[in-house]
Amino acid sequence: MALMGIATLDVDGFTQRFIESFDQWTLEQKQEGLAMLGRLSTAKGVAFLLQLQNGSSGMPLSSELQLDVLQALTACKEGLLEDDMRFQVLAATSLTDPNYRRMLISGGDPAKGQETYEGHVLAQCGRCHEGGGEGVQAGPVLDGIGGRHDPLYLLESLIDPSANMAQGYENWQIVTAEGDQFFGRLIKQTSESWTLHSADGMQHVLPVQDITESKLVSVSSMPPMGGVLSAFELRDLVAYLQQKK
Repeated sequence: MALMGIATLDVDGFTQRFIESFDQWTLEQKQEGLAMLGRLSTAKGVAFLLQLQNGSSGMPLSSELQLDVLQALTACKEGLLEDDMRFQVLAATSLTDPNYRRMLISGGDPAKGQETYEGHVLAQCGRCHEGGGEGVQAGPVLDGIGGRHDPLYLLESLIDPSANMAQGYENWQIVTAEGDQFFGRLIKQTSESWTLHSADGMQHVLPVQDITESKLVSVSSMPPMGGVLSAFELRDLVAYLQQKK
């Protein structure tokens, strides 16, 4: 977007043109421009963000942009928002807030979501959901998941994976006679041994005679992604998963 190129060279000019022509920009341009308003933090830009937020701008704010406006406001420099308004903005970004969750399921970029899925260093989605093939991996195969579940379910499975555990992917905690503890998915059970697949990709074959305690636990091997991914990464990842139908 050529307009973004002048943002740091002519802050006031960028702000004026972006606001005046807001309805003319594409969704991607609007999202990029709103983020820029937050970073630049001019009085006029922040006032426009607040108008969009409270509905007084005269421009209906689509669901695809609600997260962008909120995140732009959180990025504003200190002093440009009244203390009570800053508190309200920050409080509105809680993952327990149903309104905030709805913001995270609209406006995402599937291509960016795929990049997060395939390459995020901390999330490492593919290690559990693709590694090893169906039947021996730590998490369920995701092919077709967008056709089986709605976007809100997908989001909730990311931020609270223990609440929506896929059938067959429950975890067991095993304690052996020597005091060793193992945690993972039970992929094979015979009269002689249990085989667990742990989140690190390892398989542990445990002789039945060595098992002193076994317990089915309702805790997912997957960490809550709300503490790993940014709000935009979550939104893009949901959009990517939605396309897997």
